[in-house]
Amino acid sequence: EEELAREVTDNPTGMFQQGVQTQANAKMKRAYNEAADRAKDVERLQRSIQELYQMFQDLATLVSRQGEVLNSIETNVNTASKNVKKGNAQLVKAHKYQKKTRKCMCCLLIIGISIIMVFAVSTGVIVGA
Repeated sequence: EEELAREVTDNPTGMFQQGVQTQANAKMKRAYNEAADRAKDVERLQRSIQELYQMFQDLATLVSRQGEVLNSIETNVNTASKNVKKGNAQLVKAHKYQKKTRKCMCCLLIIGISIIMVFAVSTGVIVGA
C-alpha cells in the first residue's frame, strides 16, 4: 500500500495513464481479433462462392451435354419413324403382291386341271363314258 500511495503522490497521472493504456490495448486487441475473424469469414465466404461458381459451371456443362444427347435421341426417333413408315408401305406392297400371286396360282391350278380333264376326255380315260 505504501508503494501505491507513493506512486499516486509522486506521479498521480501515471497510474491513470497506465490504466487507460491497458483499457485501450484491450480494446485494440478485441478490435484486431474481430477484424481477423471477419477476414477469415470473408475468406470462407469467398471459397464458398468459388465452389458455388464451379458447381454452376459443372451444371451448365451437364445441361449442354444433355441437350446434345436429346438432339441425338430426337434425330434417331425421327429416323426410326421414317423407317417405320417406309416399312409399312413395303408391307402393303408385299400384301398386294401376295394376293396377285395367290390369284395367279389359283388360275394356273384351274387351267392345269382343265387341261388334264380335256386330255382325259379326249383320250377316253374318264370312266363311265
